Amino acid sequence: MFTMLAAAFLLAACQEEQKLPAVSFETAIPTTVDGASVLSIMVKDYTGTDAVTFPVTFSGTAEKDVDYTVSAEAFIFGGASPVTTIKVTPINYDAQKTVTASINLPAGFQAGTYQTTTFSLSEKIGYCSFVGKTAIMTTTAKIPVGIYDGNGNPLKLQDGDEIPVSVNTAKSTAKEGVNFNFADGVKAAVISPASSQGYITLEFAGTVDTDADLIVLNLNPSNKYGAGNNLEIEVSIIGSQWEKLGGTWKINELVTTKEGIIAEWYCDESSLEGYPVFNSEDSFTIDTETGTLVPDFKSEFKNYFIGESGFSVGEELPDLKLYNNLKALNLQMFNLDNVNRDFSAATQSDDRTAIAGIRMITDDSGNELLDLYIIDYQSTAFMVEEWNDPSWSMYNDDKPKATMSGMYINATFKKAE
Repeated sequence: MFTMLAAAFLLAACQEEQKLPAVSFETAIPTTVDGASVLSIMVKDYTGTDAVTFPVTFSGTAEKDVDYTVSAEAFIFGGASPVTTIKVTPINYDAQKTVTASINLPAGFQAGTYQTTTFSLSEKIGYCSFVGKTAIMTTTAKIPVGIYDGNGNPLKLQDGDEIPVSVNTAKSTAKEGVNFNFADGVKAAVISPASSQGYITLEFAGTVDTDADLIVLNLNPSNKYGAGNNLEIEVSIIGSQWEKLGGTWKINELVTTKEGIIAEWYCDESSLEGYPVFNSEDSFTIDTETGTLVPDFKSEFKNYFIGESGFSVGEELPDLKLYNNLKALNLQMFNLDNVNRDFSAATQSDDRTAIAGIRMITDDSGNELLDLYIIDYQSTAFMVEEWNDPSWSMYNDDKPKATMSGMYINATFKKAE
């Protein structure tokens, strides 16, 4: 009888021991979020309601508070303020060291599958870069900054981040606080969660001075990011009243010529009969006080610029790129409300509102030019079969329609004397 009672007691004790809650890291190796390692706890078979603290010991070749920081020193399971994750964030992303984390078990708990985990500190998250090398500012400028992986592909940051920026005072002619300001005083590209791109926002702070109209910005990434292609960008100030745009502009050069298109697309010349050709008498006048553009074109441009049009700053599209010989251009968008998007003498588009891209450049002699890009049309006059063939997909689905390579029409204009 004694033997049977002893056996029963032993069995009950074993069953009680087997029912102890098991404590473990959720995974053998922590997950990585934006370069930080995230440890998660898992407690199996715990039925209590009181908070239980599980201290975590950190060791390894990396030193806490020297090579990395931790968001907490212990997990708290249950209760009103649980802590079920601990984030290990590198201080030095080039440390190439390891961290070992171990869960300490209080009485009444047993070790689960992963009571200890060893992992390496993350190396650089990715590479940061300005999306372009140049931009222009009217009332504001929204300067895009991208995060990329080692292959140059956009890299989304789960939690977002901020990349500091500074003004290169040696190269800038404009002065912060006099000619421009950082919106809300934020001197950083703010990258929202789940995004690979953020923006630096500048605001115009005074009248345009031709001797103080250039802002040069430099990205200052922390050691978590490598240097991308463009750590510097030049921002030209146009100004809130567009002083530089006011006046009459005469054509200087038709950059995207009919001959160039024929050479690029191997098309028949007859399909380009309605395409603009250079005419030295072509010009237009911008009135910045009334916000109007008055065209005076003798060439086929008159089939697009059909009459006086409202002219206003367009939607911010700072990362719109046009590829010309593989060079990306960032343009300021302007709205026109009276054009013929058919670009035809025979038909008139139902939609007369379009978007134009503009930037200010200088020629080899130092003369300032207005660089105009017609990026929103769908021709019924030239290359109709080629550009409207769905298999070619030459037009974008949404405005601006004609931003594909070889689709936009580019001409430069010089201020009339």
